[in-house]
Amino acid sequence: MLALLTRNRTSPIAVDFGACSLRAVQMIRRADGWHVYHWFNVETDPVSAEPPPIDYAAHLKMALGPGAFAGRRAAITLAPPDLEYRLIDLPTALLTRKASELHEALQFELDRQLPWPAKDTEMAAWPVGAGNGPCTSTMVAAAPTTAIQTSLDILEARDLECVLADVTPNAIIRLLEQSSDRSAAANRRNLPGKDEDNVLWGALDIGFRACRLYLVHNNRPVYARVLRGGGRELTESLARGLHVEFGVAEQYKRLYGIQPTDRGLRSMVGGLGRVSEEALPGMLYAILARTLENLAVEIEKSYRFVLDRTPSAITGGLYLLGGGARLKGLAEVLSQKLGITVRVPDPAAMIRNAQQGTPSGQGGPTGGWHPACTPIQFPVLAVGMGLAMREDIA
Repeated sequence: MLALLTRNRTSPIAVDFGACSLRAVQMIRRADGWHVYHWFNVETDPVSAEPPPIDYAAHLKMALGPGAFAGRRAAITLAPPDLEYRLIDLPTALLTRKASELHEALQFELDRQLPWPAKDTEMAAWPVGAGNGPCTSTMVAAAPTTAIQTSLDILEARDLECVLADVTPNAIIRLLEQSSDRSAAANRRNLPGKDEDNVLWGALDIGFRACRLYLVHNNRPVYARVLRGGGRELTESLARGLHVEFGVAEQYKRLYGIQPTDRGLRSMVGGLGRVSEEALPGMLYAILARTLENLAVEIEKSYRFVLDRTPSAITGGLYLLGGGARLKGLAEVLSQKLGITVRVPDPAAMIRNAQQGTPSGQGGPTGGWHPACTPIQFPVLAVGMGLAMREDIA
């Protein structure tokens, strides 16, 4: 009976307010699983490190035109910089008390750590590790009420009702739960045949302003932090190394990607005109090598930090998401530096209409893939897909 009630039901419209983008995706649950119902993605090319604010209201109005999304229910993800993660130690007994007592204790702790008053904060907390001692390591996600209200006001102006707001790692977990590909599960475990719930795996959401690293154990986020190495920093490094404007460096990054090389960075005195296209990925890598090395070191430190607190956990792989996940060669570079499997999730293993059955070579620009599941669109829409899927467990 429950299957009949959930079949052919559209999800809320998951809306993602990015630094240089507005994205929305709606899923529909059918008898065989989740399908993409409708999607929207508008991105502005950043021509400087501080791009002008995107007009969310205008783009959302266009996205919600006739024949597009179904219904007026919406969902939003909460992520830095509008969200802060803090790992604090709380008395173990406190986590079992009523919500008001826990909230008061969290406010007291966070008042000394947050850049805004804790009394004006929406927050959630969950334990990290076994928590058998007098104190338990507790992960707290906190967002200023004003930031959340700003997003709600934009939705309400378009007659959308927000029925769900959740943190990004929960959306990622929900998306990966749909995987029907056992090899994908093996990649997440990184050790086939082991207990999947005991694996510590990660997701790196690479946005324009920063990278957000989320580590997951027992199907819940146990650690989160913001790392350097977001899209803006990479492009700024390229602009300096290539002696070009920010917008030009951004185009080089998108077009050529990176490829490891031992040749080092040659002088650019002669200009880019004398550099062959075949050599450019190696040159871009040489410029970004130190930044990528620092990023890998911080990811490894984060894994080790959590593994020290959960000694029974098994090291798993890392998924790449966000606009920066589209950087060609990045997954291979990080996999080599970290010694674990690093990749973008496979949409065909989770989204039932990801592949549209078009014979190879006859699929036009999408090559037989659903337009929302191509290598260009899926990394930036994946979190929204997972968020949309969370309604039935919210």
